[in-house]
Amino acid sequence: MTLNLIDRSNYLRGIILLNIKTATISPRRRMMISNIGSLLGFNRDFVQSALNELIENKYLVVEPPKFSHVLFAEAFLKDGIKMALSDNDLQLNEFKWLWTIASLNNLSKQWLYMELEDFLDHMENLSKGSFEIQKYLDEQKN
Repeated sequence: MTLNLIDRSNYLRGIILLNIKTATISPRRRMMISNIGSLLGFNRDFVQSALNELIENKYLVVEPPKFSHVLFAEAFLKDGIKMALSDNDLQLNEFKWLWTIASLNNLSKQWLYMELEDFLDHMENLSKGSFEIQKYLDEQKN
């Protein structure tokens, strides 16, 4: 199972758009976005430029990412939950964005709630771990 360039681009764009849903993007979130972009093979300068351009674009068309495989969507949503809770404040518009992506990728609201609950139950362990998408990127290397 290959995470192709379209999936990689959708992943990064979706993570950036999730963060635009907040009033401000904390330095911690900027670093997380940069790290995900690097994992996906994007240059850090490109990621920061994309982030800044999307923030400033008043006419931004917000299209949720549709992935080629449900496992990539699951990884995205797990990483999205992790990022949304990185400041201990999941905002309603962030949750709605994650739900829209789950629905588009044929994942149930129940699945999303269970992942959110699991993250909250184990937040102290998971908040310091790697990103979920890393598993699929590591598989591609082998």
